[in-house]
Order: sequence, then C-alpha cells, then structure tokens
Amino acid sequence: MASLYSWYKYARMWGIQKKLIKKQRKTVGLIATCPNEYLHVDTTFYPLIDGKKICISFVMDNYSKMILGFHVASSNTFEIVRRSLGNALKVIATHPGQKHSYLVADGGKENHNQYIEAFIKKLSKHKITKIRALKDIRFSNSPVEAVHRTIKGRYLRNRKFESIKALRSYLKWAVEDYNVARPHYKHRPRTPHEVYFGIPLDFDIRKRVKQAIKARVKNNKCSKCVQCTGCSVKQLITAPRLKKKA
Repeated sequence: MASLYSWYKYARMWGIQKKLIKKQRKTVGLIATCPNEYLHVDTTFYPLIDGKKICISFVMDNYSKMILGFHVASSNTFEIVRRSLGNALKVIATHPGQKHSYLVADGGKENHNQYIEAFIKKLSKHKITKIRALKDIRFSNSPVEAVHRTIKGRYLRNRKFESIKALRSYLKWAVEDYNVARPHYKHRPRTPHEVYFGIPLDFDIRKRVKQAIKARVKNNKCSKCVQCTGCSVKQLITAPRLKKKA
C-alpha cells in the first residue's frame, strides 16, 4: 500500500486536483416591507389524551411574525380556516394603513374551495388576494410552519389535554405569551406585538443588558450550594479544607 506522500506525489505528476464543493447558500424567503402586506395561513394537528387529532389553524403576519388569529376544531374543513381568518381580520381592523393583503396558503383543500373564495369576495374593509405557495409564487409557506414548530415545541410539548375546550383555552394564553411577552429573535429585543403596532422601546437596551449582567453576577454570588446545608459560596471558598487521613 502506497504512503500518503506517494499519493500526493503522483497526484501532482498526473495533474489530479480535488473538486471544490461549494456550499449551498440559504435561500431567502418571502420578506414583507410593512405589517399586513403578506399573511400566512396553515393548519397543523395535535393529539388529545385519547389520541384524537385536533386541527389548529393559524394566521400570521409575515412582517412582525405576530399570530393574528387562530381556531381549533375537530375536523380539517373550510370552517376552521374561515374562523381563523375572521379572528385575524378583527386584529387587522385595529391596525391603520394597509387596506390590502396577500394571503399565502399551501395547496390544501381547506384553503382552496368555493366557501373560502366566497368569504374573501365579501370582504369590503380589507381586501385579500389569496395566492398559493410554490405555485403562484416561488416561495414556500415556511413562516407559518415556523410558528407551528414554536407553539408545539415551546408550549404544547409534553402537555396532554382532555378536550378541545382545554386545548383552546391553553392556546389562547400561549398565543398571548408569544405575541406580547416573548421577544422574537427576528426583532430582538422587541416582541411581535410591538413590531406589528410600531410600539417603540421605552428603555435603553444597552443599559438594561448591563443591569441584567450585574444582577445575575450578584445573584450567583449569593446563591446557595445544593450539596451543603445552606452555607454560601463565599463561606465554602474561605472555609479550611479537611486533610485526608492516610
């Protein structure tokens, strides 16, 4: 068997070169320039404690990543999409400015049927143009799918519900926490609610970070040791060590 040096030697002699493999660039998805420009709707499923799968439909805003409306039902029909759109339109009505939105949906039959088309045509205050992901546009419906992963992974994971009512009640709190309480990584440190309604921060983020660091260091110095009976970390450091018996 030839050595590694011999392999490189003959490779240079014969002009053999390693092909450069370029890494694939991450594709940039659909990016809105203002709230309500692009909306996304999609339906996911979550099982109850008895194994029955419940449908959850979300409508979100592409720009702010805010969940505008949702609905929970036992079957995946046009009604769940219509209800979630209706709840979203109530929030959109409180946001001035944009009077037209593009609704991005996948090819599911719950999104494309005569009832949804009739519902959209009847809208007068806020017009909606429905477009199909990966067909009418080259972009996917990944923004709302990311919301599904967040809700399932952060809020619904390892939780069991006995009824649709219990799941709906918990989702109401989860959506409120997602929209208002937790800053979104795309708008750090602002929440989707603050970005959607254009609410400015009422504090200096740099000062807040410095205060948090000082408070964390102070809290760590005052923390108790788990293995001892309650002595502080400072006492453990200054306490004399016992010599091991030979």
